[in-house]
Amino acid sequence: MIVLEWARFLIGGGLLLCGLGTFIIEIIGVFRFRYVLNRMHAAAIGDTLGIGFALLGLIVISGFNFTSLKLFLVIVFLWFSSPVSSHLIARLEVSTNEESGKRYRTRRLDAPRMGDAPGTGDTFGDGTGGAAREPEGQSGIDGARREQEARHLTIFTCILLGFLVVCAIAASLSKKLLNTILIFMSYSLVMSIIWVLLESPDLAITEAAVGAGVTTVLFLVTLKKIDAIIKKESAQEETDEQEGA
Repeated sequence: MIVLEWARFLIGGGLLLCGLGTFIIEIIGVFRFRYVLNRMHAAAIGDTLGIGFALLGLIVISGFNFTSLKLFLVIVFLWFSSPVSSHLIARLEVSTNEESGKRYRTRRLDAPRMGDAPGTGDTFGDGTGGAAREPEGQSGIDGARREQEARHLTIFTCILLGFLVVCAIAASLSKKLLNTILIFMSYSLVMSIIWVLLESPDLAITEAAVGAGVTTVLFLVTLKKIDAIIKKESAQEETDEQEGA
């Protein structure tokens, strides 16, 4: 039994040391690299491998219990959310930074894939290197299409903002706690969509995960416990009244 305890301690400590080493490599990479996408590669090591090693070490040390299950769920959540947020931030960097085309090899979303006609495909730098030229008049059509899309996007954003105001008023006027929690969850979900429209994917993921996810669950658990306490107190009062009678 003592041998198993020591083995578990050594394995857990080794995993924690591996996690610490991974975090050190991440910090060096973030400060060493110059460009955003290169730094994201270094940061992703800590978000996935480093945290994974550290939490696995804690799982081994604490043993296989309910706490270990919660730590495992934390690992799963991070491995799902971190790649998504990194992908969105990378897309935002490539699409908004004018200097990114000079440093990164990019591909248009509508570009043909492997096996298509030459002259259409990857672009590099200012768009040269095999990119097909747009036909005359195409730029004007694309400009009108972008203006129409921007107009529709503005209308959609205004509708969402109006929905936020309605949710805020409804949450303030609602007399039932459960309805208030559900309205708050809807508010957070709509707010995350607005953050995406404002090209802030990191805030959108945080709002959806924390506001609509974790906070809503905590509110529901708290409400359930409050109801259980009220029912227990009511049953205790009824018992006391019966004993007094």
